[in-house]
Amino acid sequence: MKGKYIYLICICFVLIVLCGQTYAGSADLTINNYGIGFGNSKKLNGIRINLKDHHVREVNGFNLTLWAPGKNKRLTMNGVAIGVYGQSANIFRGISIGGISIGGGNINGIALSGIEIDADDINGIAFGGIGLSARNIRGIVISGVGMSLSYVDGIAISGVGMGEGDIDGLAVCGLGMGIGKLRGVAIGGLGMGTGDVEGITISGLGSGHNNFTGVCLSGLGMGTDDFTGIGIAGLGFGSTNFKGLGMAGLGIGANNISGVVIGGIGAGAEHINGIAIGGLAVGAKNMNGLAISIGVVGGQNIDGVSIAGLGIGAKEQKWLSLAGGFIVGSKIDGVSIAGLGIKGYDLNGIKIAPYCHAKDQMIGVSISIINIAENLKGLQIGLLNFAGNNKAPFKLTPLFNYHK
Repeated sequence: MKGKYIYLICICFVLIVLCGQTYAGSADLTINNYGIGFGNSKKLNGIRINLKDHHVREVNGFNLTLWAPGKNKRLTMNGVAIGVYGQSANIFRGISIGGISIGGGNINGIALSGIEIDADDINGIAFGGIGLSARNIRGIVISGVGMSLSYVDGIAISGVGMGEGDIDGLAVCGLGMGIGKLRGVAIGGLGMGTGDVEGITISGLGSGHNNFTGVCLSGLGMGTDDFTGIGIAGLGFGSTNFKGLGMAGLGIGANNISGVVIGGIGAGAEHINGIAIGGLAVGAKNMNGLAISIGVVGGQNIDGVSIAGLGIGAKEQKWLSLAGGFIVGSKIDGVSIAGLGIKGYDLNGIKIAPYCHAKDQMIGVSISIINIAENLKGLQIGLLNFAGNNKAPFKLTPLFNYHK
């Protein structure tokens, strides 16, 4: 029995080799194209074995090819296709396996290749040992090294790099990726660059995006145009317009900030609406909300609450200012408390510090060891109190001074 099987296999092999010598030749055991075919059968339903496929039109069933395929632009393969070297067809439906490569128009089902897959559209699952390239993907694609895509609706995983295209779903890359629009989740071992994002991105080192909505995590830094959501970076974060929560080990910078930002060293923006916390400094041209820093808080206009370990400086300040050192500005309104001194042109409200100096006018109550006001409208309480608009001998008085 074994001898018969060996004999049959030998005959099949000889037929394949002989028929493979010409693209047109085949030896088929078929009835109305149903059966077994050896060689380059153009159309067959059943089992087909060939050395090299070329100008094949349709195979339904099982197809085994031993060598590199020729041109098969019209081939529709339904079933299981195995290419010891590779596979090529216009349409694959079912399971396709290529030792080195798989190329074609549409792949529907499962495609496995030892080295590469190159297709127009993939619907299903595809794995390329080294590379994978496709125009439209709906399903799951995996590549050992690199991947080039136009559009993915599903999951894309690459061992090293990934480039081009828009992704709806999940993209994972061992090193870096450069993609278009992302709606879903993207994970890059080192870095990534994307267009517009709606979803979550995670990168080991850095990432850059156009417009971002969602959650962005980066080991070192990230940069975006418009950002809405949560952004966390190991070192720095930069954005044109930021809305949401931002945290960075060193600093955060943006033109406009609306929300909460925390910088290990500093946080700065043209306009801040919300809460800004900086380890050493917080700065903004216009600040509305809460600013906290161990070091200094500075800006042109501050409307809200400012708390600084060393000092606060702004052209105009409103509401509440608390500083361990000095508070300085042109116009300071509200309640101001400083550990060393308060100095400005116009001081309005309640001022408490060892030293308080209003270069122009003081309106309200000033409690200091030394109070100086060129024009006083209110009450000074301290060791020495100077009101330039009082008549002598009441310009300089101990304990308190008053001018209506």
